[in-house]
Amino acid sequence: MGNCKSKVVDAFLIGVDVFPALPAEEEVLARIAKKQESIVCVEQSVTMEGAGADAFARIKSAIMRWDIYGGISQVYVQGGMIVQGAVIGISVFLLPGAYALSFEDVTDINETETALSSQLRVVVTTRQENIVDGNYTVDIKLFKEGAAGRTGDRSAGDIEIYYQKRQNLHYWLMEKAIGSKENYQNKTSESARRTIERLQAFGLGQPPNAVRPDVLEVEGVQEIIVKQLQR
Repeated sequence: MGNCKSKVVDAFLIGVDVFPALPAEEEVLARIAKKQESIVCVEQSVTMEGAGADAFARIKSAIMRWDIYGGISQVYVQGGMIVQGAVIGISVFLLPGAYALSFEDVTDINETETALSSQLRVVVTTRQENIVDGNYTVDIKLFKEGAAGRTGDRSAGDIEIYYQKRQNLHYWLMEKAIGSKENYQNKTSESARRTIERLQAFGLGQPPNAVRPDVLEVEGVQEIIVKQLQR
């Protein structure tokens, strides 16, 4: 019977720790603390002064296609537009002849329309089939009248764009690259900044820049991927 249970666990609980009884609280809390230390969370925001409703509509359209990356990646969305609860696919160039395919969940779409503002907030969360583990929040707000914003007073026509990346390298990649967390933090901040700039470009009707996946810019990560592919 015990062997049967072991086979069931191996088949259906891949990557999940299983204990014969409830694990001790101190052990779980210690492991939570270790995982917390590996998380990188960065935030970027910008205000487009007087950009107006048309710019807001263009940015909103890009977000609803989840077109926030560009460059050496491609996003696959059923029907072309994200909806809450949908699964989307993202393919990223790793090396010549190697493109990773990951899947993410659209966990929240919250759109509000009032006499004072128009606002869209989207949260996308990685699934297990991914080389990173985390979630991404985009929040855009058009001010129809003057009001307080995230970082100061806003005027009618202003647009605030906010982007948060909260993630860590996943599984074996995290273990191999943990010594480069500071570098990873810096690269993630740069990646978030470029995503903000991409959304600004959509608003201005300009060609959007490409956002290189920050995971590939962490020192030593590409070498690790090469070794894994050669096995």
